[in-house]
Amino acid sequence: MNPIAPTTYTALLAVLTKKETSQRDLARELGVSLGQTNKVFQWLEQNRFVERTAATGRATGKAKRDVYVLTNPTGLLRAVSLFRDMSRLRLFTMAVDTPREELLSDLRKHYVIFCLGTALGRFSKFYRSDEVSFYAVGGAGRGRADELRESLASRKEGITRLACYSLDTRTHGRREREDVRPREAIDRLTSCGFAEKTPRGVFTTKVQTVVDLFCDGKAFAARDLLKELWGINL
Repeated sequence: MNPIAPTTYTALLAVLTKKETSQRDLARELGVSLGQTNKVFQWLEQNRFVERTAATGRATGKAKRDVYVLTNPTGLLRAVSLFRDMSRLRLFTMAVDTPREELLSDLRKHYVIFCLGTALGRFSKFYRSDEVSFYAVGGAGRGRADELRESLASRKEGITRLACYSLDTRTHGRREREDVRPREAIDRLTSCGFAEKTPRGVFTTKVQTVVDLFCDGKAFAARDLLKELWGINL
């Protein structure tokens, strides 16, 4: 099974976030068929990333349902990282003569999602990245990223580094043929737990930030979040 296929990836992100759920609950929440979630949980169980247990229904106290508990989050994160290499998603890098905070403020106007070290800086007391990393959201293919590159290229070269990554919104939602507007794409990615809106811009969630760091070969940088989210000491 390909863990970064559209529905599968969204389901795996939900499993990492919830830590405990049933197939039926997840299918209803994601708006997908029970058959689709069944395939995902079969794969998770076969690889020992989750364990199945019976839970009493909350409403009646009698009915029982199978609940899957996340038992090996680091194993799942590593499995996803084998298929999702951040270096392959990187569209361009450059260095500009703009203060970091000013650059962050300017990029917010272009419907980007800050990720990797830039997102981690929101959650960690100790980690500070000197690079501004972000996903280009919406548009067709590399179109949005090319627009951003042209806009940023007009600035003088400097010491503030930035890196732009591609993000096909269909990877984190239902497949669609038409282009997705940036605002609509961000709303979708927010609803599925990939990103969250803040007064300082849109950032990847804690779970997605950890996923990205694993996919970028920087799992060590996520040690504080691993401890906070899943009680893991790396």
